[in-house]
Amino acid sequence: MTKIRVTIDLDKAADSMSEHLQEQAMEIGVHGCDEEGVYHMYYKNRTDLVEFENVKVLRKWLTM
Repeated sequence: MTKIRVTIDLDKAADSMSEHLQEQAMEIGVHGCDEEGVYHMYYKNRTDLVEFENVKVLRKWLTM
């Protein structure tokens, strides 16, 4: 598991999420979050919804 500190442009995030929900609301897929941002995966195609800026890793630790 990794703990990070990021900057998020809330205007860009709101626009991106709104557009995504209008276009792909009926598609099944997986939503996730990693060090790059929030995303939707559908048949191995990644759509970034919210991009993280100024990422600073605070702590990493192993999980079993």
